[in-house]
Amino acid sequence: MNEPSPPVTTDTKGQPSMRSRIVENSPVLLSIVLFVAFAVFLRSLSTSKDLNIHSLNNLRNIGLATINYSSGALSNLPMGGTTDQQGNPQHGWVTAILPYLNQVELSKQINHKKPWNDPENETVFKTSLPSFLNPGIQGQTFNSKGYALSHYTANSRVMGLNNNSSLSGISLADGMTYTILLGEINANFPAWGSATNMRDPAKGLNGGPDSFGSPSANGVVVIFADGSGKLLNKNIDPKVLKALSTPNGGETISPNDF
Repeated sequence: MNEPSPPVTTDTKGQPSMRSRIVENSPVLLSIVLFVAFAVFLRSLSTSKDLNIHSLNNLRNIGLATINYSSGALSNLPMGGTTDQQGNPQHGWVTAILPYLNQVELSKQINHKKPWNDPENETVFKTSLPSFLNPGIQGQTFNSKGYALSHYTANSRVMGLNNNSSLSGISLADGMTYTILLGEINANFPAWGSATNMRDPAKGLNGGPDSFGSPSANGVVVIFADGSGKLLNKNIDPKVLKALSTPNGGETISPNDF
């Protein structure tokens, strides 16, 4: 037995009321709302994916420049940062790779006998480098002193303060495919010329003032010592992340672990 249809209310002129028309068309309206919501969701996924790809391309260029720097006989990577004999910060790893980023003329303007933030070097280090700006981070290009920022950092276990590793050494130890070289950050952005622009990825990938992190919810883009790039899940097993962070820890992992 069929259920009786609800009575159609009419207005004073005998036409269906607004309420009746809404009830009658509610399935259509619901379909439209769901379609629009799904389209917006797909657009957000597409935008996020595009930003991740753009950031990955930035890091690949920076990683290639870093690896090319190490093409000498000793295959040493640049130091993460240097200090003078009193421990005062001097210059960072980005300064070392400028010639390999098609920034030869900018590099020539640097007085390496003076710290990166010395007034004599001010013009250079207040020059923004687009390769070091993550497209997913808006409005954070310069710090309060006018120095140009970096949205990427180095692995402090590979390129530390007054310390560095060699690609040959990494290759013989943990393997270049399993050693993080560079990655994204999402807070406390340093100037690209800073002598302290390096962090320990083993501290986690959830962002913060001294950790790797990303503006994307999908994960954190990193570059390995062999130049390959990958989007790492922010909830990666801490033991696996530590293994990927050390250049010679002796850990055994496989691509399936991350």
